[in-house]
Amino acid sequence: RLLRPAITALVIVGIGFIPIPETARITALVTSENHRILSAPLSTIISEVLVEEGQSVEAGEVLVRLNAREAELELIRLQSERATSVIEQESARLLGNAAELRNAELTVQRLDARIALETFRAETSVLTAPIAGIVILGDLRQRIGTTVRLGDPLLEVSDPRVLQLQLTVLETDIGSVDAADKGIFRPDFNPSLALDAQVTSVSPAIDFSVDPAVARADGVFLDTPENLRPGASGVLHIGDGTRPIWRVLYDNLRDWVLLRVWI
Repeated sequence: RLLRPAITALVIVGIGFIPIPETARITALVTSENHRILSAPLSTIISEVLVEEGQSVEAGEVLVRLNAREAELELIRLQSERATSVIEQESARLLGNAAELRNAELTVQRLDARIALETFRAETSVLTAPIAGIVILGDLRQRIGTTVRLGDPLLEVSDPRVLQLQLTVLETDIGSVDAADKGIFRPDFNPSLALDAQVTSVSPAIDFSVDPAVARADGVFLDTPENLRPGASGVLHIGDGTRPIWRVLYDNLRDWVLLRVWI
């Protein structure tokens, strides 16, 4: 009577020790260690985008023109008002009217400050590349003619010589990914291209605001990649070994308890 349960137990234990591949597929985005994000210097309309997605640019090259017509018209009005105030100031000085002279001087100072502000707005309506690199536009060309607010991010310029990986690790794969893990990165535009990469850090915080929940991580290429630019997406394949089934079940249960139940 004990033989059958014993055999069943041995089979279950044996299944638990069957090795299965241990791999994790991590969504990856190619970024640059040296990059600059250009934001709108004023609230206005996008007039012109002079570059294409992925275009190489030099430092100082004009990328985007914003509508500065409002600032230019205001500048003309303020300069005219200032000229009138200067005439009033000189008239008060000739007549010896100290009160009117003081009022005219204050008006000129106030107008000078506003003129400086509008001049700055007009000059900064032209966005230039702060560094040499590759332009990442996103949907900026589709936004021509639309309004942007002060501080809105518009585009990015990234140096392609210092690339790295921005990783998004699914909650179910967190137990399989550690800092210093090595893997193979395959870009979406050419999955046959295999690039050696390594995880450098994994954030301990999990973002539950998205579904499924994810953790953020960073990685680097072990060799300088060719034909790869910032903004390219792909998958980082981690792990080439095996683990027994019981270990996989135990680790998943442990991670679930730590993330969901542990207080």
